[in-house]
Amino acid sequence: MNHQSEIYRDTGCRFFPKCLECPFPVCLLDNLDSFQSKIRKAEARELAEQGLSQTEIASRLNVSVSQVSRYLHNSIDNLT
Repeated sequence: MNHQSEIYRDTGCRFFPKCLECPFPVCLLDNLDSFQSKIRKAEARELAEQGLSQTEIASRLNVSVSQVSRYLHNSIDNLT
């Protein structure tokens, strides 16, 4: 075993098993808040398309109704 492999153990993260083989161009853990926000926005859009109200979406995502409103409003802005 060489010295470098003793210093760094590539244990990956919950998104991918090995950092050095990860397909993402930027580490998601470095930008975790931004990454989680994007996931919540996508979930909010999906739930809205299923016909859930903003109050129901907020409850499911554990965020405020005003946050859901911003997610959905920003989604519409990005489409135009």
